[in-house]
Amino acid sequence: ASVDETAAMLILQRFLASREN
Repeated sequence: ASVDETAAMLILQRFLASREN
């Protein structure tokens, strides 16, 4: 579960960063 949460957070961060950039 922790791995899924970590992966989701990393993907979300990169996704948001990509949109901002």
